[in-house]
Amino acid sequence: MQNKNAQADATRDLDDSQKFLANLKVTCKDKKAEYEERVNMRNDEIAAISEAIAVLNDDDALDVFKGSLSSPQAFLQRDVKSSKAAKAKNLIKANDFSQNSPALSLLAHTVSAKLSMNNKAASQVDFSSVLKMIDDMVALLKQEQKDDESHKSWCEGEFDSSDDEKKTTTRAVETLESNISSMKDEIASLSEKIASLVAEIAALDKSVAEATAQRKEENADYTEKVTLNKTAMELIFKAKNRLQKFYNPDQHVAAEKVVTEEEQMHSFKVSFLQTGLKMVAIAQHKQNAPSLEAAPEAEFSGPKTLKSNSVMALMDKLSKELELEIKEAEMEEKTATKEYEELLADASESKAANTKAITDKTGSKADLENKLEDAKTKKITTSDALANVNSYIADLHQSCDFITANFEVRREKRTAEMESMQNAKAVLSGSDYSL
Repeated sequence: MQNKNAQADATRDLDDSQKFLANLKVTCKDKKAEYEERVNMRNDEIAAISEAIAVLNDDDALDVFKGSLSSPQAFLQRDVKSSKAAKAKNLIKANDFSQNSPALSLLAHTVSAKLSMNNKAASQVDFSSVLKMIDDMVALLKQEQKDDESHKSWCEGEFDSSDDEKKTTTRAVETLESNISSMKDEIASLSEKIASLVAEIAALDKSVAEATAQRKEENADYTEKVTLNKTAMELIFKAKNRLQKFYNPDQHVAAEKVVTEEEQMHSFKVSFLQTGLKMVAIAQHKQNAPSLEAAPEAEFSGPKTLKSNSVMALMDKLSKELELEIKEAEMEEKTATKEYEELLADASESKAANTKAITDKTGSKADLENKLEDAKTKKITTSDALANVNSYIADLHQSCDFITANFEVRREKRTAEMESMQNAKAVLSGSDYSL
């Protein structure tokens, strides 16, 4: 929003500057045209008067004037210093600038022409037209001086304001260039960070996949090992139970046999019949058999018992070792499962954090890119404004350099011309002005 407001302000400033420049160009063009018109008119007037004076001062013209005058010798031999007109003419010509001043030259020739065209004494010649000419010339010189002063003042003001505007616009362009460079660097940095975060997420996914594959393989190895160990323990138990049947029948565990209902009924019938027959046979045997002492129980000892103990101990040792391996495998499986779960949790947390960071940095990058485009647009506008200011300053130099450089010389020259004409006017008006 701030950039849009700044852009709007800059656009308004540019429009105002362009309007001011357009108005100024029109004003300068008009003033220049007026000045050139005045100069051309003045030059044409001076050229015409000079040509007229040249005609009147020609040798043939002077011969004509001499022949037409009633007393040319008296007029031609008059002492110049004793004449008011001669004094005025000498005052005008005495100025250092008179040779380069068309106005003073014209005035001097006019006075001479006035005297040449009259046969009267200088005191009787009507110089009213000459006096009016002097007043007009003085007024014209004063107006020209005022115009120069006004033009010079206007030029100085325009140079000052244009220079300030140029400095301000130049600083604005430099600031925009610096901001653009900084934003480009920051955007590049954000792009690198986003790429790094994307690479980290890919590496996390890869490590999780590898850990999952490894976990499956370890679990498969664990399951296989436990199954084999349990199978081995069952085999050892069967072998030991078989040996118990031989060495310690009372410790032998008979294998459970799964029978059907028919087999159970058949077994019940056979058992019932065998029991009945056995009871009958025992009863008959007790009636017919003589009384005998009970036979002593047989006792087994020696190598059989020792073999039983050593073999059984070996099998027990093997079973315990297998059982211990199963417990160790279970502990390792439990630890590996816990580490795998922690790895998954850490990876999920890191991935979530990196994903959020990517989202934030992508948003920041988009904002910076928008600001960068705004800054580039504003720089173009501001650069155009600076170019307009520089163009206007160049136009000012064309219009003002001559006035600024020659202002004092022109003023001194006009002052000297006006003083000469005022002194000449005083002489022609009858004032006592000594040369």
